[in-house]
Amino acid sequence: MTKEDLQRAAVVTEALSWLQTPFAHDQCVKGVGADCATFIAAVYGKVGVFRADVPHFQPDWFLHTTKESYVEGIEQHAVEFDPDERPPVQADIVIVRDVAIGAQVYSHGAIVLDWPNVVQCFPPCVMRANTRYFPAFQNKQLRLFNPWEKQ
Repeated sequence: MTKEDLQRAAVVTEALSWLQTPFAHDQCVKGVGADCATFIAAVYGKVGVFRADVPHFQPDWFLHTTKESYVEGIEQHAVEFDPDERPPVQADIVIVRDVAIGAQVYSHGAIVLDWPNVVQCFPPCVMRANTRYFPAFQNKQLRLFNPWEKQ
């Protein structure tokens, strides 16, 4: 196995260790509370893939801006790829823009387990989800990122 393979497996293991951590906006303590951005930052930071500081933000920030802050944050640490060119694999990152609720920007992210399955922090807690059936991903605009292409 390559170093990347080992790190990808470690990301999945760490992400799954957060299961049932309650959703708590702007928090990041395993077992106590996290949101989708702090969860992703904590998992990749713990494994040593990248370290990211998530700035404070309002819970409804994505309804009041056209600045792609979530995308910009992910792009600092990962490279976007086209799923038609290669399928998502474990430990890739998927982000979502939910136009149905009026989101003007991408505002939710998750870690790929085995596509289309992900682990995400979404109310009420960190959970596994299938992007084909979970409402946060259905009929939404998705973008995929690979953190190892940025290293």
